Amino acid sequence: MIAWTAANGFRRHLANDTTGFARYLCQLYRSLRSAQLADGRAPATRWRIVHLLGSLHDPATVQVLLDAVKDENEDGWVRYGAVRSLAEAASRSRSADAAREMFAQLICALPGLHGTTAFMEIRDVALLAASNWPDWWAREYGVILSAGIELLGAKLKAPNLDARLRHKLEQEERAWRDQLNALTNRTVGESIASAGCKGERDERLA
Repeated sequence: MIAWTAANGFRRHLANDTTGFARYLCQLYRSLRSAQLADGRAPATRWRIVHLLGSLHDPATVQVLLDAVKDENEDGWVRYGAVRSLAEAASRSRSADAAREMFAQLICALPGLHGTTAFMEIRDVALLAASNWPDWWAREYGVILSAGIELLGAKLKAPNLDARLRHKLEQEERAWRDQLNALTNRTVGESIASAGCKGERDERLA
């Protein structure tokens, strides 16, 4: 609890980092990952590091997060945290093009993530930035959700699929479709609300 409180405290100040602390965190993550300390504390430390890095949008920190997500030998909770931080970083991108590069790598990582908490988190963070997302967010993140649905659909077409596994995959695919629909519907709803507000302003000005 104390460690997470400290991590959140650091997180609030990282956006204005001028001391190279973010660079230090990237180096620390890589060192811990290389050392593969066996005392159980290294994964927890790496999880906190990727949590901190989500407050930034910098090529170096994004690369560390992507490496963590794609590392199939990395601890599952570290990969989960890296997915969430990537979504936060992407939502702060200045353009859809910058986020699209990150999203493309996430899509490539999907097959290796299936069956992990990180795979589910890729689905769940679709609405993470809903309170203040860029106007391109739903369109671009929807591509990731569509890729996840396609992956699950392909798994469902496998021959001699066990009935229990089929049921599980069908539930997963439905959850991804529901999230895509929620993302789309929220965007449509916001567009309608925005158009309504504009119409009201125009009427008042007329």
